[in-house]
Amino acid sequence: MSLISSNGLYSMRLGYNFIGLYAKFQENSAQPDQIYLKHIALEAEAQIVEGQGPISALVNSDGYLGLYQNGTKPIDVQAFNSFQRPINGFLRVRLEPDGNLIAYYWDGSSWVLDFKAISDTCELPSPCGSYGLCTSGQQSCSCLERSETTSSFRECEGMCENNCSCWGAVYNNGSGFCFLMDYPIQTLVSVGDESKVGYFKVREGEGKKKTSVVAAIGYLAAGGAIMILIGIGGFWTYMIWRRKTRDENDEVSPGPYKNLGSESSQVYGGRNVQ
Repeated sequence: MSLISSNGLYSMRLGYNFIGLYAKFQENSAQPDQIYLKHIALEAEAQIVEGQGPISALVNSDGYLGLYQNGTKPIDVQAFNSFQRPINGFLRVRLEPDGNLIAYYWDGSSWVLDFKAISDTCELPSPCGSYGLCTSGQQSCSCLERSETTSSFRECEGMCENNCSCWGAVYNNGSGFCFLMDYPIQTLVSVGDESKVGYFKVREGEGKKKTSVVAAIGYLAAGGAIMILIGIGGFWTYMIWRRKTRDENDEVSPGPYKNLGSESSQVYGGRNVQ
């Protein structure tokens, strides 16, 4: 048993113990359709008996979509808003062109929404189209900026490495999709998918172990006394030289000069250049 959307891209099918919604993302493709929603029967009132036949779906006048195997008791109930409320009009279930399974009832003049299998628009299979960005809760779509399709991760990495405004790149080995990020990287989420890899720029010293800092402090403490003595001697030598220089020639080097201060350092290609 199956239900197909009007555009032919989505279908509802019944499995051994579940309802599945499937999407055909590539037409005329040999690849199987991808499932984007799977609801397993709760088997609260009746149990599925192996070998007793497939399950079926039925829209009940009491306001629900029931799954049955054999018998009058459902193995699962998907309740509508009109559940156990007297509705004089007809009930119907449609798989819409966006892939959502929706139920309606007739109030005498129009079809009224009664049930949605997927309530969040962003959970639909393709609410914003290819490479679109859906903002959950706002039901808004935007485009991914600075996106490219490359032949390899190395090519994607190079595009970011040679771009001073790029902080990182995410690459999908399956689609070749390369997304460049022009903002600082925050928390990353591990998905356990080896087909998705990333390249990120970090400041020099980020992630180093604290032991290296402790060791540096130890070296400073050991040579502290020697440095103090050398500093005192150097200071007095400098003061004597400065006084002698002023007495001999009360002039400065020709030409203007500028105290660069914080401007004496700029960042190029992710490295600090003095």
